[in-house]
This record gives sequence, structure tokens and C-alpha cells, in this order.
Amino acid sequence: MEDCRLTTHHAMESDKMFQVMIQSSGKLVLIDKLLPKLKADGHKVLIFSQMIRVLDIIEDYVIHKKYVALVVFFIQ
Repeated sequence: MEDCRLTTHHAMESDKMFQVMIQSSGKLVLIDKLLPKLKADGHKVLIFSQMIRVLDIIEDYVIHKKYVALVVFFIQ
């Protein structure tokens, strides 16, 4: 029973941290508003960035939101 409470607590803390991450970035706030609307209308989204760290953060966001995603890196 205690394991269940710990898991629930961990999930709540993870969600809280995730919301703080979204609110601290204007780009993530915009993505968080747009993606659900685009998904509901059946759109596909392609995101480009020259900064790999930005793509890593967006990948974490997509995984957390349980969106289907393909991440492709092209490094020259």
C-alpha cells in the first residue's frame, strides 16, 4: 500500500515539475496550447531547431503528453 502512495506522490511531483517547466518557457506555453488543437483537427506538426537541447526538451514534453513522435537529428 505504501508503494502505491509513493508512486502516486512521485507522479504528482513529476506533473508539478513538468507544469513549472512549461510555464517558465514562452515557447513551451505556445506549444502546449497549439498541439492539442492541431491534434484534434488531425494536423501533423514538424518542428525545426538548430539547438539540440531545445529538441531534447520538446522530446521530453511530447513523451510526457503521450503524443506519437519521431525525433530526427541531423548533425553536419
